[in-house]
Amino acid sequence: FKATRLAPGTNQRLAVSHPDFERRVVPGIDLVAGTPKPLSVDVVLSPGVTITGTVKDKDGQPVAGAGVGVSRSVRMQGGRGGNMVSFATIEAARPQAETDFEGKFAFKGLSAGDYEVTVTKSGFTRNVSSGVKTGEGAAPLEITLMPGASISGRLVQPNGLPVTGYMVSAAPAAPDRPAGGPGIMIGGRGPSTQTDPDGSF
Repeated sequence: FKATRLAPGTNQRLAVSHPDFERRVVPGIDLVAGTPKPLSVDVVLSPGVTITGTVKDKDGQPVAGAGVGVSRSVRMQGGRGGNMVSFATIEAARPQAETDFEGKFAFKGLSAGDYEVTVTKSGFTRNVSSGVKTGEGAAPLEITLMPGASISGRLVQPNGLPVTGYMVSAAPAAPDRPAGGPGIMIGGRGPSTQTDPDGSF
C-alpha cells in the first residue's frame, strides 16, 4: 500500500482494516517532511475470531435478508449492591450484514471479547443478543425473530394541517412511565418511518 499527501508529525498511528481480519493499529509512527525515501511499514494481520449464526422465524423457517449488526459489549460493575450492567458501544465492530437464503450470517476478523448482536427485519420484532462470547468453543447463534406489532397514526399541527416529511420512531418505554407522560426510552432507537403527505404513518 502507499499513502501520500500526509501531514508530517510525530507519534502518529496507522490503522489497517480488512473484513476478514482483526483490525490492527500501529502506533509511534514519525513522518518527516522532505525525506528522500518514503517510510516503509510492515503490518501483520491476525485472523481474529468469528461470530456466526442463523436467523429463523417462530416456525423454524430461515429468515433471509435480515439486517445483522455487531458491536462490542462492555460490562461494568458499580453502584449500590454492585450491580453488573452490560451495554453496547456506539461504534459498530463491523458494517451491517444481511442473512443469506438459509438465514445464516458471519462476522470474521473480530477481536476477542464479548459482543452485542442486533437483528432487524421488517415485520418482525428487533432481537438483541448481549454478551455473545467469541473464541474457541463458541457455538453459532440461533436467533428466533417473533412477529411484530404495528402502530399507525396521523401527525398534525395544532390547526389540523398535516405534518409531512417528519420521522416517527417507536421504542419500548420505561416501565414506570405514565401513558402519554414524559420519560425516557429504553432499548435504543426503535424502527422509524416517514410521514406521508397527509401526515399518516
